[in-house]
Amino acid sequence: MKRDRKKLLLLLCCLFVFAIQATAQGKRVTLKSNAISLPTALYEMEKQNGYYKINYNYSDLKDIKVSADINDLDVPTAVNRLIAGKGLTAVIKGQTITLKKAQTSDVSQRKTDVSGELLDDNGEPLIGASVRIAGTSLGTITDQNGHFQLSNVPEGAVIEYSYLGMKTLRRKASAGPVKIILQHDDHTLNDVIVTGYQTLKREDATGAFQQITEKDLDNRYTGDVTSNLEGKIAGLVQYDNGISNQITIRGISTLSASTSPLIVVNGLPISGSLEDINPYDIASITVLKDAAAAAIYGARASNGVIVVVTKKATKEKLQADFNADLNISEKPNYSNFGYASAAEEIELMEDNFNYLLKNDEDSFSSLKSSFDRYKGCGYSPMMQLLMRHYEGTISDDEYATTKSKWSTHNYKKEWQDLMLRNQITQQYNLALRTKGKYLNSSISVNFKSDNTGTTGLYDRTLTGNYDGLLKITSWMGMSFGLYVESERSKSRMDMFGLEGINSFNNYETMWADDGTPLSRKGVVDLNEPNLSNKAYGLKSEAFVLQDEINHNFRHTRSTLLRPYVKLDVHPIDGLDVSG
Repeated sequence: MKRDRKKLLLLLCCLFVFAIQATAQGKRVTLKSNAISLPTALYEMEKQNGYYKINYNYSDLKDIKVSADINDLDVPTAVNRLIAGKGLTAVIKGQTITLKKAQTSDVSQRKTDVSGELLDDNGEPLIGASVRIAGTSLGTITDQNGHFQLSNVPEGAVIEYSYLGMKTLRRKASAGPVKIILQHDDHTLNDVIVTGYQTLKREDATGAFQQITEKDLDNRYTGDVTSNLEGKIAGLVQYDNGISNQITIRGISTLSASTSPLIVVNGLPISGSLEDINPYDIASITVLKDAAAAAIYGARASNGVIVVVTKKATKEKLQADFNADLNISEKPNYSNFGYASAAEEIELMEDNFNYLLKNDEDSFSSLKSSFDRYKGCGYSPMMQLLMRHYEGTISDDEYATTKSKWSTHNYKKEWQDLMLRNQITQQYNLALRTKGKYLNSSISVNFKSDNTGTTGLYDRTLTGNYDGLLKITSWMGMSFGLYVESERSKSRMDMFGLEGINSFNNYETMWADDGTPLSRKGVVDLNEPNLSNKAYGLKSEAFVLQDEINHNFRHTRSTLLRPYVKLDVHPIDGLDVSG
């Protein structure tokens, strides 16, 4: 009887020990992370479980990044899922799990065929889903019934199953037919389209739209938003109508009315253009292109709608962003314009003059009569030279010498050297954002300076913007803000068109033989007798470009103020009122 008691007591002790061990082994782990180091993930598993010890060579694992979505799994299973496709194997002995690099021969020794079907969480087949060996380009897609077959798969390889809008799934290859069910990816499905009037899930949005993110805009610096959108928005074209730069979406839809699309910022239409928006404040741009836009905004949206959402604070801590951009462009090169040289211009005029003289007596007689009547005033220097040579007032030698000298001139090159410079555009932006319990505030200041690439001119713009988002109650909120823009520019007034590259013939020059600026005829003939009569007290009518570029400026100053207040009310589910 005593021996039976001892046996019973020993049995109870063993069961107690086994129960403790089973409890320790059975403590399951949960780990959700994105792109962390493998040693960090393994340490977290050890800490959660407290039973298994995981051994590994740190130098083999330190550079391996993993993304874990492990929920209530035992440690061996969790470890194997974590190292799948990483070239590692796990050996389990008692309480110890040892990780080591997988031998190539271990994986490639045997091959197998993998087949099965892919379904969504409703049991419907997924057509065109991707099935491939993880870490390789070998794979296939499912047929119209969701079936697939993958041949010559290395034993132990990991198969990756993926489909748009579904969470990617990885499973170890098995020989028999498998049934794989993919779950919807809520993160992907929660992508939204902002129409300005409402915010829709991407899958619920209809009509033609295109969205540009902050990252897309940051990929290329252009100094202005419109130029940045060119090439990124299908159908968007920027053009110069002779007054200002305009943009169209899918072509021009009117003959006389405005062709510009409607601009909506944070849900409110504005009367300005995209250039009135600080490019560093933009979080996203959505372009509505078809009749769906007109259904929201009416006739104003006949040319499309560009909806801009500005950045908001995402953290309670004060966020500060500073941007500085410097863009240097070389002086314009006119070599591809194919301008005639000085010698070619002289030859052309000489040929035309001789043709009229020999073949068209009436036209030449009319030309001669007009020239004599106005004493050559209004005619080009070469025409005056030709006519005086014809009249005999200058000799053949004088004519040839003058023509040879003029042939060496290059007025267009002189003009470029004097008027043009490298264009330098500077832009600086400072933004401060903070998120409180009830108020979300964003303040930005932006300064842009452009020397226009022309001597003595500039464009400078200073903008300030405040956006506030106030949570009044759980069902009522208010957004408000103020945009201020101050622009200063300096341009040149050229009333008579004498300051352009084509204002004078290429055989003329703006420099005298001694290298000093040359006084030339502008509008009035310098041989006019009244100009030399001191009794009239007239100023010189000579045109000197080197002097004119320092005079006759137009200074422009403009200030734009755009305040706004918007109230959003959500009294019941499914009803939103804004105004």
